[in-house]
Amino acid sequence: MYLNNEIIQQPVNMTMTPDYYTNACLNFINDAIKQKQPFFLYMAYHPTHHPQFASSRFFNTSQRGMFGDAVSEMDYNICRVIDYLTERGI
Repeated sequence: MYLNNEIIQQPVNMTMTPDYYTNACLNFINDAIKQKQPFFLYMAYHPTHHPQFASSRFFNTSQRGMFGDAVSEMDYNICRVIDYLTERGI
């Protein structure tokens, strides 16, 4: 996994990427708020694509198998971003 030109994780633990990406989004939004700058955020989660995966928190939690687990985790993380924006009046 890269952050700009730096390898930050190798090999990548794919089950940790949704939380990592969401936290990076929240930090990005927070930095824009502090700098009073408008921002554009495009976030694409991978776990719903092949191969599908979910973190231990969401593993075997849906009736739709691994795909359902991945969608549930993606939904949870998208809600984290929406809640963060809502709490800040954005």
